[in-house]
Amino acid sequence: MRLSAFKSRPVPAALALLVTCGTWTPGIALAETHAEPRALAMGGAVNADPVANSAVVTNPAGIARTYVYAAEATFHRQGPGDRNAAGLVVVDTKTQPALGVGLSYAYEFTDPKSAAEIDGHNGRLAFSHAVVPNQLYMGVGLHYLHLDRIGGLPDLKAFTLDAGALVSLSSNLHLGLVGNNLIDVDDAEAPVMAGGGFAYTGQSIVIDAETHFDFSTRDEPSPVYKGGLELVVAEMIPLRAGFEANRATKQNIASGGLGFLTGGAGSQGSQFHIGFRKTLEVKQGLHFGAGLMVFL
Repeated sequence: MRLSAFKSRPVPAALALLVTCGTWTPGIALAETHAEPRALAMGGAVNADPVANSAVVTNPAGIARTYVYAAEATFHRQGPGDRNAAGLVVVDTKTQPALGVGLSYAYEFTDPKSAAEIDGHNGRLAFSHAVVPNQLYMGVGLHYLHLDRIGGLPDLKAFTLDAGALVSLSSNLHLGLVGNNLIDVDDAEAPVMAGGGFAYTGQSIVIDAETHFDFSTRDEPSPVYKGGLELVVAEMIPLRAGFEANRATKQNIASGGLGFLTGGAGSQGSQFHIGFRKTLEVKQGLHFGAGLMVFL
């Protein structure tokens, strides 16, 4: 687990709070739009190292790994598309030690006079269990989408499903497996995807790499390669970089960011994170995100 986020949990426990704003570009899955700033900066390659709020969106198995009470407010801006979202994520694995629960909601909207206006809702309910404490975690997430679209694609109202597993081979090496949108809703907002990767989490360095397959965008499964790196300087400034090569959308995406930690690493004090991702083939394809997390 990364140094810059949460403590490894001795027993299932956590409460995290997130307020989010984001935007959308065609070809980028909605889950990517809602990624918290650290995941955004690391190319989205955090499925083998997910915790608390990020786990609700990336790999629900990671919910059961943390012992925190935290609140995070974030802002995201992505172009082109002028799409925004404001949301809330609550994660609690302390109230029910045997079953971690995560709940998220986001309100989606575009800027006035956008070429394709969007107004809608994105909700998730996720569960996670430590099958073997500190070694094997399993998780499942229900995902609801309700999007009214004007001047663009047809409206969308659908339920889908995420499922994941996380294996900690040691305190530093982790493997993650995840399937996203396993109920096919036949919409570019939620492509059916599955894959996995590994994470090395050292004292001051994190290395993530993973491969996923997109089963919806094209006639045959298309690979999506992701990688991320995090270096923590002076135990308080994590520097991050990432890259994604998406063969389904024919896009290459570079990302980066940094953070500032107070109260030391782990579930204390507060953390401020910023991240960005740039779609190299799209002139205005920039997504910026910033977030402030306070541990309660």
